[in-house]
Amino acid sequence: MIRNIVNARLAHVSVLSSVRVGAAMTRDALTFDEGEGLNSALRALRARGVRRTPLPRRDGALAGMVSSDDLRRAIAAEFGALTKQPSPIRRGVSTIPEGDTKF
Repeated sequence: MIRNIVNARLAHVSVLSSVRVGAAMTRDALTFDEGEGLNSALRALRARGVRRTPLPRRDGALAGMVSSDDLRRAIAAEFGALTKQPSPIRRGVSTIPEGDTKF
C-alpha cells in the first residue's frame, strides 16, 4: 500500500533528484532495538502496515534494514532447529528389544 502511494507521488515528478528526502520519508518510522524479539518485531510491522524498517545500532547509526520476510525466515529457522534437537521426553528412555519380556 505504501509503495503504491510513493509510486503515485513520484509519477508526478519529472526529475527524481528534485525530491527532497523529507518529502518522501516517513517521519515516525518504526525501529527496533537490537534485542527485539522476532515475534514482537513481526507483530509491530503488521500493526503499522509496513514490510520493512530501519534497524539502528545503539549509537544511532544505521545497522541495516529488516523486513517481514527476514523475520519470517528467522522464525522458521528457529523452529527448524528445534525439530532437529532430541526430544527431552525421549532422552534417557530405554527401549526393550523385541521379544524380550524380562525386566
